[in-house]
Amino acid sequence: MDYPFYIFGSQSSVDYDVVVFANQLGTTKENQDFCNQQAQHLEIFFNTRNLPFKKINTNIAILENGIITAVHKGTPDELNNSVLYTYSLHKQFYPLSITRAVERNWQLKMLRACRTILSFYTRTAIRSDIKLALQGDLDVKLPVLENLNLTQWTEFHKNDPQDCWKTIAFQLGQALGLLENKELYTKEDIIDFLPEMSVFLNRKTTYTDLTTLQNYKTLFIKRLKEVRPLFSQLTEIGASSE
Repeated sequence: MDYPFYIFGSQSSVDYDVVVFANQLGTTKENQDFCNQQAQHLEIFFNTRNLPFKKINTNIAILENGIITAVHKGTPDELNNSVLYTYSLHKQFYPLSITRAVERNWQLKMLRACRTILSFYTRTAIRSDIKLALQGDLDVKLPVLENLNLTQWTEFHKNDPQDCWKTIAFQLGQALGLLENKELYTKEDIIDFLPEMSVFLNRKTTYTDLTTLQNYKTLFIKRLKEVRPLFSQLTEIGASSE
C-alpha cells in the first residue's frame, strides 16, 4: 500500500525529512518498524525519480480535518506548521492537504528542547544527574541544564558530534524564537534570527565555537526562568517521547 507523504524542513538539509500519513498509530516499535519500511520504499522511489541520494528520516502522522492531530515523533503542532510552511521548498509528489496553521504549544516546546539537549549527555560523568532530570519535570530539568557545560563534553558515544551540536543549536534557535513569537522551521530561518548559529547548523563546529553554544544555552535558561510563572504544564503530557 502506498501512503501519501511530504518532504519538509530546510531546503539545504543533508537529509530528507519526510512525514508519511497513515490511518492510525501503533506501538512505538510498530511505528518505528513502519518508519524503517517506508524509508526503504522512499529510497527506491526517490532514486527512480533521480532525486539526489540522502539519508531519509521518516515520521508518521495522522491528518484530520486539514491538520495533523497525532505523530510518532515530535509534537503535532510543530510538525503541522513545519510542513505547511516548508512544503513549497521541496519537490513534492502529493498535493498539500494541510489547510491551516495551528497555535503552537510553546510550553511543550520548551520542555522538549530541554529534554533533547540533556539526552545527548547521558553517557558523560554527570549521567546520573542527567537521567534524573530526564525523568523529572521542568523544575528538575532546569538546574541540571543550567549546570551543564557544553564546552566540556565533546564525545557523544556513537553519534557524530557535528550532528549533535547541530540538533542542539536547532532546538535552542527554535525555542528562543518561539519565546519571541517567531516560528522557525529551517536552518535559514534560525540563521536569520541568530547568525552565530550558522557554524553549528552547517556542521562546521570547532571546539572554540562551543562557547557560543554555551552562551545561547545560558540565554535559554534565563528566558525560561523569566517565563516560568506562566507555565501551566511542567511535563511533556501528550507528546511523543521520541
